[in-house]
Amino acid sequence: MEDNNDGCLTERDLLRQVASNMTKELARSGFNQKLAAQLKDKMAVHLQQCKAVWQAFEKFIHAKCNVQGKTVDTQIAGLFRRHQGQVQFLPQLEFLFAGKFKPQKSMGNGEQYAELLAAVKTVSSC
Repeated sequence: MEDNNDGCLTERDLLRQVASNMTKELARSGFNQKLAAQLKDKMAVHLQQCKAVWQAFEKFIHAKCNVQGKTVDTQIAGLFRRHQGQVQFLPQLEFLFAGKFKPQKSMGNGEQYAELLAAVKTVSSC
């Protein structure tokens, strides 16, 4: 994912949000003064765990797309494929409608993008 500031989520934003949610859930489960002092340390640990998982996911995507030449369908976030020498992310339509991801200009409008996504899924399932 590219690091941009046009309202879309970046890797850093995503990792911080996941780690923050994990920490908030821990705080809700039994908040007290001792736990409050430990939350900063827990946030750092959760952030490290998120980064480790993300790095493993990136390695998996790289191996499948660049090394094996396959398309990866996460069935939650979207598709990853090799396109013009790079790994391209095609988010699910639900993510586009939520406004968190924007298709590249070369992918056309929403209707054209839906057709592209369906075509890629059809080709990759063969």
